[in-house]
Amino acid sequence: MPKAQASKLSTPSPVPAKTPAGERGKGPHEVRDHLRLIAEMTREFTASHNYKIIVHSCLERITKYVGAEAASLFLVADNGEMLACSACYGPVDITGLRISARTGVVGRAVQTREGAMVRDVSADADFGAAVDAKTGFKTRSLLVAPLTIGQDCLGAIEIINRVGGDVT
Repeated sequence: MPKAQASKLSTPSPVPAKTPAGERGKGPHEVRDHLRLIAEMTREFTASHNYKIIVHSCLERITKYVGAEAASLFLVADNGEMLACSACYGPVDITGLRISARTGVVGRAVQTREGAMVRDVSADADFGAAVDAKTGFKTRSLLVAPLTIGQDCLGAIEIINRVGGDVT
């Protein structure tokens, strides 16, 4: 995979209160927005006992919050051999779709336990266009994060196509 196209995600380092223009930093309003989103999602978790409704709502909120077109949650299945889409939000419904856990950008995130930002999927050797071909949806960019607990990876969440440009 070309390093210019995919970026490894990591925990951001602490940022001084004053950051020069253009440097990474969270202003007080952005931090409040993040906290508000987390609080709203936490209330939903406690208010409902329906996993499917909660996960779909969370994917919808995250998608809208980051300004993307779609999102999906893939969970490890079949003793780690497959990834199954357990929920999605966006113009096409791929819930139930199963892919090999060893292929695609999502599979790479699960195998390496590292997130990826792919600004142009056509330049990423791991991107497989089979799902796009099947659904008619056009993936341009991806933000993928593995879901891990200790050494175990449960799956990955992917955010697809930032509206108005690539994912950031």
